[in-house]
Amino acid sequence: MKDLFDGFDNDFSEKPLRERRPGGSSDAISEGIDAAVSAAADCYKTRETEKTRRAEIRRDGDERIARIRAQRDSFCKYTEEVFAERRHVIDRAFDSLDKALGQRNENAARDILSFANGVYHKSPLSGMRGIGYNRDEPDDGF
Repeated sequence: MKDLFDGFDNDFSEKPLRERRPGGSSDAISEGIDAAVSAAADCYKTRETEKTRRAEIRRDGDERIARIRAQRDSFCKYTEEVFAERRHVIDRAFDSLDKALGQRNENAARDILSFANGVYHKSPLSGMRGIGYNRDEPDDGF
C-alpha cells in the first residue's frame, strides 16, 4: 500500500494534490488499479488452492471412514464366528461330559472338564491379529 502513496508529498498544504505533483494522481490511480487486480488474482488463486485442498481432505476422510467401517465389519464377523464356535465347542464338551458321567468314566470326565476349563479361560479375542485388524499400522492422525 505504501507504493501507492510514494508519489505524494506528506505536506498537507492547502494546494490540491494535482498542483503539488503534476500527473501524480493518474499514476496513483493506475497503480491502485494494478494493486487491486493483483490482489483479486491472488485471492482467486488462493480460493482455488483451498478448494482443491478441501476436496483432498474430503477424499482422505472418506477413505479413512471406509477403512474404519471395513475394520468394524471384520471385527463384527470375527466375533460372531468365534463366539458361535466357542458356544458349539462348550456345548459339545458338556454333552460329552454328560455321556462320561452316565458311563461313570471318571478319567474321561476329568479330561473333558479340563478341556472345557481351557476353552473357558482362553480369550476369544486372542485371534484378532489374524483378521487384518492391526493397530500396529502407522498413526494416520487418529
